[in-house]
Amino acid sequence: MKKNHITYILIIILFGCTDTKENKFSNNNNIEKILQRMEITKFDLDDINSDTLLPSVIIDDKFIKGVEKEIFLAFPTSCLFQDNRYFISDRILNTIIEIDSSGNFISKIGRRGKAPKEFIEPFSIKSNRKYIFVQDVGNGRIQIFDKDFTYINSIEAAFMPFVQDFSLNLKMLLVPTEMYTFYDVYNINKINYHQMEEDTTYTFPPIFNTNNPKYNSMLSLNALFVSENIICFYYHSLPYIFFTNIQQSIFHGIKLVSKQISDLEKNLIDQEQGGTAMIITDVEKLGDNHIVVASNQYLLIFNISLTESYLEKLFMVPKEFAVSSIDISEKHLFTFEWSKSRVLRFDISF
Repeated sequence: MKKNHITYILIIILFGCTDTKENKFSNNNNIEKILQRMEITKFDLDDINSDTLLPSVIIDDKFIKGVEKEIFLAFPTSCLFQDNRYFISDRILNTIIEIDSSGNFISKIGRRGKAPKEFIEPFSIKSNRKYIFVQDVGNGRIQIFDKDFTYINSIEAAFMPFVQDFSLNLKMLLVPTEMYTFYDVYNINKINYHQMEEDTTYTFPPIFNTNNPKYNSMLSLNALFVSENIICFYYHSLPYIFFTNIQQSIFHGIKLVSKQISDLEKNLIDQEQGGTAMIITDVEKLGDNHIVVASNQYLLIFNISLTESYLEKLFMVPKEFAVSSIDISEKHLFTFEWSKSRVLRFDISF
């Protein structure tokens, strides 16, 4: 199958890269000008009233009712809540644990290995109600199952866990590639094909140059579907989230502002560790046209349209609970305290 290569035309226009032979993105002095050309809505979190959000359920080995002294969770990485059951992937145990809403153990799905329904470091687990998708990091693939976890197919997917993730809507699967700003798009209706091939490749703009530590963000670009027609993308170490549609147009962006974020921006690079601070920890879809943004202890709910964004709710999670990557299923938000081998469930209302 011939791959269609789609480039975001308006992105090129907005970012001033009209000469394909010259990489305008390499000029760091243009970044502020680039952002000025876009419609950016600022949200100052210090000036917005927030509600305290506490976990409604803590899922750990004490919560799970099963064989005594058996280890069920060692390094939980993702949680799907579907049909009144939790499915939790564990990176160390190389399995997915299935329990009911009361914590009763049902089954362990998979084991360490390379065969279908075997995993090496399973990380992310998502569903569109018809199919279940599992990022199998160690095997460089996404495995696809029906809702009863019968194996259907798999696709190659070699991308970085923690900082990148795949996304889906009812029709399409959006998968990061090793080229960081390139995402492959798969037609979900072709899942049963013997060998799935990507239909399209989306190219997102590498507007931040990794040679400048202040903008060392290109390697952590993440993108996800907000709806069937809206995609958002962002860089973990910058306080911006951008929105575009599938027809290749950027419409607007948002910027988060707070004293805490300013402090993080001033200390983006840990010179000893060589790491990058995460200002935007994670973003996940919440129903149609809503997203939840995790920024340290903040959880923000935005209503997204093609032309503007509204902040509908701001939550603050107490510091005794760690907020890492997030998953959302049926208005339950899950985050993971890896040092304590447990999953935190928050019930979101707005």
